[in-house]
Amino acid sequence: MTTTSVAAPKAPVAQGARRWLTPRLKAPPFSSPFSESTIPAYEPHDLDDLTSAEALDAVLDDLRTYRVNPGAGGHFNALRQADLLGHLALRFAGDAYHTHTGDIESANPTQDALTAHQTAATIGRAFAHYTQALPALTKASDPANQSTLKGQVEALTHHSALRRHLDAAQRTLDEARHVFNGVTPLPTNSPAPTVTKPPAPPNPPHGHGR
Repeated sequence: MTTTSVAAPKAPVAQGARRWLTPRLKAPPFSSPFSESTIPAYEPHDLDDLTSAEALDAVLDDLRTYRVNPGAGGHFNALRQADLLGHLALRFAGDAYHTHTGDIESANPTQDALTAHQTAATIGRAFAHYTQALPALTKASDPANQSTLKGQVEALTHHSALRRHLDAAQRTLDEARHVFNGVTPLPTNSPAPTVTKPPAPPNPPHGHGR
């Protein structure tokens, strides 16, 4: 009688850990139809084949390359980049979890998990800046603002708010890279160091005439 051996079922692999264990075919990132840049724009799945550090740099480069301006192209890029930031924050949060569980090897799992969580929290702040920029983007994109002088002035105000939040998002994402690399960034608005002048030498005593 012939017996057939049945292999025991494999233990399920956590979904977040699967990307570290299963190679994927890399699809080239697409080019934005609303930008003249020849640098490819990223979507979240394009980051899966990169290391965490590479993914962070890729998103930062994308934010710097594809500016969010009023209009349809701006809304498209804002939505895509917000998607990248949300995906990136979850990526680092997943790294922290899988470092704790041992799916990601680490000589110091507690510290590495803490660093990943702090990086995720910083990226979350950049994501928040993007969501705060969306109302200003909507108002600055309103074509009715161009019909009157008052509307044009209001559009300038909304455009200023848009740039303020987007610039803050880029600075915060750059800060996340410093957090991940263990480098303390210098404050952007720190005053220049003051140079203390040495005290002037005392005047020599004047001799009295005879």
